[in-house]
Amino acid sequence: VAAPPKDAPPDGKNAAAWNAKNLAAVDLSNVDVRYLPVGRRSDNVGIIAFNVRRYIANKAAYEVYVEIQNFGTEPAHRQLRLYNGASNVDSRRIDLAPGQRIHRVYEKLPASEDNKLRVSLQPVEGAGGSDPFSLDDEAYALLPARKKQKVAMITEDNLFLEGALLVYDNVDPVKFKPAEYDANPSIVDGMDVVIFDEHTPAVLPMPPASLLFFHPTGEHSPFTIRGETPNPRITEVDEGHPVMRWVTMSDVYMDKSNVFTIDPKRGESSLAYWVRDSIIAAKRDGKRKILAFGFSLPSTGRDGATDLPMRVAFPMLLVNTLDWFAGDTTDLLTTYATGSRQRVPLDGVVGATEAEVKGPDGLVTKTPVIDGLATFYGSRVGYYDLTAKDTLGKPMATIELAANLSSTIESDIAPSSELTLGGKALQAPEAFAISRSRKLWIYLVLLAMALIVVEWVTYHRRITV
Repeated sequence: VAAPPKDAPPDGKNAAAWNAKNLAAVDLSNVDVRYLPVGRRSDNVGIIAFNVRRYIANKAAYEVYVEIQNFGTEPAHRQLRLYNGASNVDSRRIDLAPGQRIHRVYEKLPASEDNKLRVSLQPVEGAGGSDPFSLDDEAYALLPARKKQKVAMITEDNLFLEGALLVYDNVDPVKFKPAEYDANPSIVDGMDVVIFDEHTPAVLPMPPASLLFFHPTGEHSPFTIRGETPNPRITEVDEGHPVMRWVTMSDVYMDKSNVFTIDPKRGESSLAYWVRDSIIAAKRDGKRKILAFGFSLPSTGRDGATDLPMRVAFPMLLVNTLDWFAGDTTDLLTTYATGSRQRVPLDGVVGATEAEVKGPDGLVTKTPVIDGLATFYGSRVGYYDLTAKDTLGKPMATIELAANLSSTIESDIAPSSELTLGGKALQAPEAFAISRSRKLWIYLVLLAMALIVVEWVTYHRRITV
C-alpha cells in the first residue's frame, strides 16, 4: 500500500481539505489529464487503533484498547481475536453496520513472560464475512517485560521514604543503616535499586544496580556539586523525561538544596531547575541509571528538608523513577505507523551514531542516530528490533518497536468517483470509438496523393501532354 505524503492528514477527517489545498496548486496548463476510477468494491473492515498499557497501581496487569471500523456500505461480521504471544487471550464475534466504528477495551489482563500482543480480524462464513484488503486485519503492540524490583534503602529510619515504597506493589524493599553499608557494601549485591538517603558512600554498589540519591554530598557525589542555594523553588522541569511524567513541583518548598553542574558529554541531564541552577539530575552510567535530588527528605535531626513527601508528587516520582530504572519508562508504549518516518528516542544512550533496524521479514537496514534520536521507517506491519551502535559498531542498546497500518485513508479502499486537480474536476476519458482525426498532415498527404493520381491519369489520356 502506498504511503500518504509526509504532510498528509493522519486520518480521513481532513482529507478533503488537504486535497483541496495541495492538488489545487498543480499546474495543468496545456496538459490533457483524465481520471478513470479503478475498482468497485469498498467492503473493508480494518483495525485503525491498537495499544496496550499497564495500570499505574498494579504493573502486573494491563489493559488493551482496539478500535475497528467498517468502511463498506453493507453490514460486516468478523471474529476478533487477541493474542499474547502464541496464546489466544480472547475471541469474540463482532457485527458492524455500514460505516460503523467501534472500540473494545480488555481490562485487568494478567501479564505473562511474552511481551508481544497481537489483535486479528478473522473472516466468518456468510455475506459480509470477508474483504479483499488484509493489511489492516492485524495489529501489533508491545508490553514491557515486568518483574518485581529488589530495592535497598540505605537510611536512618525515614518513615516518609519507607511508607512510600511499602504502598508500591511491585517492589521488594529492604533497609540497611548507613554504617552497615559502609562496613560491608556487598550486602546490597543482587539488588535492582539502591536508595541512599542523606548518605554518600565512597564505594558504590556494583552495576547493574541503579542508584537514587537524596541530598548527596562531598567528592563522591554522582554529580559534581557546584554549591548550595537557600530556599529554592522549582521553576522549570524536563517534562519529556520519564521521571517527571504527571508531576507538578512548582509549589514544593525546600529549606536548601545542593546545585549540580551538568555535563551533557557524560550523558548527564537536569530534570528540574531553580532558575538556572540544577537541583534534580539524572544520567545513564554504563549499564545502570543514576538519579539525584539535591535536597533532603524530612527526618529527625536534619537541618534542612522539604514538604515534597506531603504531596502527591512524591509517590509519583518514586513510581516513575523505579519504572525508569527498570526500563519500563512508560505505561503506554507507542505503536508506530507504517509508511512514514518516525523519530525514536534512545534513552540515555550517549555516543551512538548509527542503529540497525531488523524488520518482521528479517531484513536489516541502517539508520543514523542524531542527538539521541534514531530515524525509524517501517514499511511492513509487525515487530522491529532497533539496535544502537557506537562509532566502532559495538551494540549499546536494543529496543523493540511495533508498527501498524493504522490509516483510515488507506483502509478506505472505495475508489473516488471524481478527482479535482489544478482547481477543476477531471473528466473521464472519451469512450473507445472510431473518430475523425484532427491531425492536418494526414489530409495534406491525402491531397498530394490525389493530385498525383490526377496527374498520372491526365498524362496517360494525353490530356496534359
